[in-house]
Amino acid sequence: DTTFFDKDWKPCKRIFAEYYRIIQAKGENFLVSDYYINNYLQMTAVCSLANKDTIIKNGECIFYNKQGLMTSQGLYSNNKEIGTWIFVDYTNNGKKYSSGFLKDGLVDSILTVYDQSGNIRATSTFKNDTLNGLKTIFREDGSISSISNYLRGKQNRWYSE
Repeated sequence: DTTFFDKDWKPCKRIFAEYYRIIQAKGENFLVSDYYINNYLQMTAVCSLANKDTIIKNGECIFYNKQGLMTSQGLYSNNKEIGTWIFVDYTNNGKKYSSGFLKDGLVDSILTVYDQSGNIRATSTFKNDTLNGLKTIFREDGSISSISNYLRGKQNRWYSE
């Protein structure tokens, strides 16, 4: 059974759909697979169901962009993100732009930023969504351009090569 949704995730007829959903039983839960209308995955999630149009995410969840590339992965409990999440942002041409980890919805890791060729251009240490630690900028050839140290969002040391 397939359910179609418009751009606002309201159930609709197929002709107006931006997304569609397929639900499969998985033990005591359900595997919900949402797709963009172009047939690329938009999300997979382990869920319980309130009804066929209302899902409650309770387990692993993976989100994808319109090109089918994973953008985030983590756990839900009662429709709330929990624990550590992996996230990846992409440029318009599908190249990786940044990646890191979220904890309780906040950046809590080393955030890595990439250039158009996929090379690492910068790394920054975050704690609770705030710069807290080293930030390193790289040149195109991969050598270090500068290193800064941050404490609770404020730069307290800077080094350059």
